[in-house]
Amino acid sequence: MPPPLTRHPTELTGTLNLTRLCVDKAEHRPKTYSRPSKETRPMGEVHHTPKDHKVLLDNDRVRVLEFRIKPGETSEMHSHPPNIVYSLGSAKIIVKSPNQSSREVEMMPGEATWSDGGSHEVINIGRTDNFGIVIELKQNH
Repeated sequence: MPPPLTRHPTELTGTLNLTRLCVDKAEHRPKTYSRPSKETRPMGEVHHTPKDHKVLLDNDRVRVLEFRIKPGETSEMHSHPPNIVYSLGSAKIIVKSPNQSSREVEMMPGEATWSDGGSHEVINIGRTDNFGIVIELKQNH
């Protein structure tokens, strides 16, 4: 039986309403990882952040994105519908909303974050790549 999830209070950041869920990565790591086949995985970059987001899967229920923002780089302002972000590494970032409010966030490997969606840009102020997976939920389902 997996240990219970650690819940952190909901935080309001500009237009993004975030709730953090932390999972013990060592005990919950999948034994194997298989990439979606080329038939189910569209190729190419996401139109709103071409330099740091790549579509891994897009169907009628979800869109799965891989992102990687190198130290010192900034993703341009972009939007996501309600989504889950799963961090694959440690990173120190600033999340900035369209109204220019911002906050510093430290991401840890295995950390999952819920967002109700919204617009933001991400500035990597750390020494390591900010990388992970975004699972966007489609509203029509």
